[in-house]
Order: sequence, then structure tokens, then C-alpha cells
Amino acid sequence: MPAFQTFDLSQGHWSLSRARLRHALLLEFSLLDLYMPLRRLVCLSVLFGCSVLASMPTTAADDMPVTNEVANEEANEGSNVGLHADMVQIGEQLLLILPSLHAESVDREVLRQNMLRLEQLLDQAQPHLQQAPGDYSSTYQQPYDMLRESLAQAVEMTGVANLKFVKSSLTQTFELCAACHTQDKQSRRILGISKIKSLDEFLAAEYSYLTRDYDSALVSFANVLDNKNSTSNDRSKALDRILIIEVEVKADLDAGIQQLELLRGLGKGNDTELAQLGDWIEVLRQVQLAPKAASPLHKKSILDLDAFLRLRWPTIQANLTWHGQTAYWMVIRGELNRLLRSTTDAAEMPRLYYWLAVSDRSLNYQFFDSLSRRYLEQCIEQYPAHAYGQKCLDEYETLVTTSFSGSAGTFVPVQIRQRLDTMRNRVKGVKP
Repeated sequence: MPAFQTFDLSQGHWSLSRARLRHALLLEFSLLDLYMPLRRLVCLSVLFGCSVLASMPTTAADDMPVTNEVANEEANEGSNVGLHADMVQIGEQLLLILPSLHAESVDREVLRQNMLRLEQLLDQAQPHLQQAPGDYSSTYQQPYDMLRESLAQAVEMTGVANLKFVKSSLTQTFELCAACHTQDKQSRRILGISKIKSLDEFLAAEYSYLTRDYDSALVSFANVLDNKNSTSNDRSKALDRILIIEVEVKADLDAGIQQLELLRGLGKGNDTELAQLGDWIEVLRQVQLAPKAASPLHKKSILDLDAFLRLRWPTIQANLTWHGQTAYWMVIRGELNRLLRSTTDAAEMPRLYYWLAVSDRSLNYQFFDSLSRRYLEQCIEQYPAHAYGQKCLDEYETLVTTSFSGSAGTFVPVQIRQRLDTMRNRVKGVKP
């Protein structure tokens, strides 16, 4: 079983689950047959990764400029109705799976049947997803492909995975959908509150977060932090989720600061937690007060944000604590996602892909790791001649090296080395 390496992030130490990265890199290779423990992770990724699709807007046109409302409504009415029905069913399946994986004992056959049902729902949702208006189809297609490729392995592995390992790794999989669904600011409720009333406060918060009901999630996560009996792990996750929702997803620094101030005022956390909240609040205020040229906010293009990240951000980052850097990266990610949604400068997409991947690494993959590999691969495959093609390749090589490094050295599997060689040749313009 792969070892997870975790250190005290409050002290700014490196924290990285190499098993998670190896899983992402090995998923598409025949090495899956040799690395059985890693295959077991696949069944986890689809369970909560499906929440990406559960977060799909029920009426995507609501979030987009409408140039011809009548035409748009007629063209998308059937797709929206079908997609909404699929998303409700997926949400109900997640509601069945979430408690079972936190229970003391789990009926493996029931779990397998639930996953088979998820497979059916994903297949059912695919046509509606492809017909989604505007940029939604392209935005959600990548995570859909990741979920679908995982699901084939998930159904197979459910019956043989070590249940204790599955449950202990469960919290590591929640982030698999975050990089996708945080790209959309809209908070949407798939199911009514009465549907999740049987869950405890933390699981209700997680379910709401994963299905993109951010408003309900904020209430539940705040309740977790207001409860002195909440575990340290639940409290830490609740804080992270609140930061993501307020600062990255909603991108409302005023509301974020107010929320964090209220949490600090509860006085229920230990000194470390209170210091963390203090660092976040201080940094968010610094961003608010910074001159326009020295701020990542409201950049008109990825070229402008790229210039800030190259020229100004290194100096700013060097003077921040670990927690301060975390809060600042959330601000940056909010801006990157805004530009990703706008796709106003398609020729400069490699810069976006690169900086999204860098932010993953800079946060030690603590929050987002599901799409980092795909961002880099897409950058290299689609834009090898771009100035950032080489940067994406360098970042991908760093990802690979980190994934397969340990106390005994670095041992990159043959198939991964071959893929790297192919990528290097593509960037260099060498024909296969």
C-alpha cells in the first residue's frame, strides 16, 4: 500500500500525497495491473468526482449573455430538462454513497450496485452535457472524461479494494471535483434540505459543497466550527472549504473577510486555528488595499495576469506566511477561473493552463489536483509551439518527478518516461 506523506502545514512544510499523483499519472497506462493498490483509488475518484456533473447548471443560459432569448430557450429547453433530471438522480446516488463510506460497516454489493447506477447516469447525462449552451460543454467535458475513464475501473475494483484503505483515503478524493466546479460562481441546490437532514453537520456540508450548493455549505461548515466537539480534521476541512467558497468561487473579498472575522470571533478554535484565520484576513485586506497595478484582481486578460504573476507575485509571496500564501493563491485562482470561463483570448490558453497547474503545486495539491495533469497535457498537446509550451513541459516533468520520488530515490515507470519523451519531442517539433 502506498505511503502518504503528510507534514504540519501550519509550519509551512511540504505536504503531498504522492499516491494521489501517481494514481493520476498511472490511470491511463497498463501499469494499473502492476499497481493494484493504486487502482483501488479509482473507485473513490468517481464517487465524489461525479459531483462535478451534479453541479452542472440546470439552466446554463441563466449565467450567460442572451442575444436571442427565444431562440436559445427553444434550442436548449429539451437539453436543460433532461440534464436537470439526470443531475437530480446523480445527487440522490451521492446521497446514498456518502454515508455508507463513513459507516463502520459497508455492504460491498450495495456499494457496487450504486456505482453501476452511477455509470448508467453518467452515460445518460452525456448527450445533455454535449448539448449544453455556450462554454459549459467544453468546461465540463474534461472532468466528464476523467470520471468516465475512472468509472470502468471503479466498478471492477469495488469488490476487491481494502475497505479500510478506501475509507481512510476518502477525504483525499473530495478535491477531485473542486478544480472543475469552482469554475462556476453560481450556487445551485440539486436536492431540498430535507433530503440531507439525516447526515451529520459535516457530511451535510460536504454534500452541499460537492453538489455546488455553496450557500447551504457555508452554513453547515460554520456550524462545524461552532461546535467544540468537532474533530480537528473536520475543522481543518471546514476552514479550507469556506476559504474556497468565499474567496475563489464567489470572489467577494468583503464577504470573505466578514465571514472569517465571524469565525474568529466564535473563539472555538485553538491558537493555531485562530492564527490561521488571522493570516487569511490580513492578506485579503492587503489585496483589497493594493494599487491596481500591484493586485491580481480585475485583470482584463491572461496576459495582464501573467505579467503580475511573473513580475510582482514572487516578491509578494516571499513576505507571506504559509497561510497567507494560501489565501492569496485563492484570490489568484478566482481570477484564473474567471479568465478560463471567459475564453476571450484562446491563443493564450497555455498561460492559463500553466498558472493553474503552478497554483496546484504551490498549494501542495492540498486543494486541487484533479485537473492539473490534464491542464498541462492539453497545453503541450494543443500548443506545443507556444512560448509557454516549454513551461508546461517543465511543470509536467516536476509533477512526474515529485510523484515518483521517495527516500530511496526517483523511479519513474517506463511508460511514464516514454510519454514524457513524446511530449518533449512534440515541444521540440520532432515528428513521431
